[in-house]
Amino acid sequence: SQASPYNIVDATPYGRDPVLALARECKKAGIKLCFYYSQKQDWHHPDASGNTWDYSPDQQDFNRYMRDKALPQVREILTQYGPIGMIWYDTPQDITRAQTKRFVDQVYDIQPNCIVNGRAGHGIGDYQSMGDNAIPPGRVAGDWETPATLNDTWAYKTYDHDWKPAKGLIQRLVDIVGKGGNYLLNVGPTAAGVIPQPSVTRLREVGKWMKVNGEAIYGAGAGPSAQELPWGSMTSKKGKLYLNVVDWPGKLLRIYGLKNRVRRATMLAKPDATVSVAQSSLDEVGLEVLELGLPARSPGKHVSVIRLDVVGLPEMDQSLIQHGDGRILLEAFHADIHSRAKSGGATFGRFGAIDDWISKSDWVHWDVVIAQPGRFDVTVVTQTDHGDRWESGNRIKLSVGRASVSGALRRRETRSNPGADSFRLDVLSRLGQIEIKKPGLHRINLRAEHIA
Repeated sequence: SQASPYNIVDATPYGRDPVLALARECKKAGIKLCFYYSQKQDWHHPDASGNTWDYSPDQQDFNRYMRDKALPQVREILTQYGPIGMIWYDTPQDITRAQTKRFVDQVYDIQPNCIVNGRAGHGIGDYQSMGDNAIPPGRVAGDWETPATLNDTWAYKTYDHDWKPAKGLIQRLVDIVGKGGNYLLNVGPTAAGVIPQPSVTRLREVGKWMKVNGEAIYGAGAGPSAQELPWGSMTSKKGKLYLNVVDWPGKLLRIYGLKNRVRRATMLAKPDATVSVAQSSLDEVGLEVLELGLPARSPGKHVSVIRLDVVGLPEMDQSLIQHGDGRILLEAFHADIHSRAKSGGATFGRFGAIDDWISKSDWVHWDVVIAQPGRFDVTVVTQTDHGDRWESGNRIKLSVGRASVSGALRRRETRSNPGADSFRLDVLSRLGQIEIKKPGLHRINLRAEHIA
């Protein structure tokens, strides 16, 4: 880099530009070369953020940093290595919209076909980037991605052995694609440039799964369901609906609300196996019913995919519907939140929970179509950043019509949350039972009786 002496040619014995060699090899292999660039953080420059032990934030001039180093380096990236697929900006922090626009416009001015990611700042960019390892709780409009790690670390740390299992990686893959996104998975090589063996083992396992089930991922879009599914996720193409089954349901998988006629069903891991198809309707609640007869055990490893050949583009009822196995899942992002506070109050959080519920005057409700009435066990799921910081002592009440159940939130079970990040836990509290006597549309209310 001509913009700073802190570069591999001037500051190391290596004395050459490895990115130039990489660009040549990418061109030979037909691989698009993309660059990460942190536009605000720079530990080696007094006018950027990140180094408060050598430089005072009060004396920084970020416009000077942009002029003297950041923008010239981005220009070098865009002019020295041929066509670039993407500039992946990161950590915009407190830069202004005008400053963000200068970073983005420089890319478009020099290489109009180069993509700019969603972390340029202020919503400017070609698509949306979620938080690290964060999977949204439902479908997201437009193009988006989840940047994720194989363990808990970006790059490489010798002491991070918290490797995600292959099944977990595949589960996240089908979940993200099922919601219309792209799975950007990080691999951190060692200082010697070697991919750690645990990464290799897991990626090869994902590759084996993709060889069998790749048609459910490549070229596939979001599934038509508006809800999270208790058994897995859906992906779709015109004339095809893929059921990516994480938790095998046994001999019967019942799905409410699919509007397409199903011509046939096959399992990608076992194409010769018989999958029976029965379609009917529940006129009293206005729901279509699909029942698939399956083998008792999952035919594939990790996640089994059932392909449905359907008439037209897959389409489902967008109402909140009881699931075919009888469960009613009341996800926070489907709730209607009621708050009397003029500012603040309960709100939707970024990890699929309701945040800032600190007032008893706040409450939420869901309108749910019940197909199979009966008596239900009620479990409430709350979230915590760390298991030892979870707050107990709160009482809540769930009601359906005149029936209700209330109780204190007490930790009975914890589990990792693959849709959030490695440091968040779901905490499960069991309240008791409630009875819903009739099928049809019901309003389910959740209120706080006591907040500790």
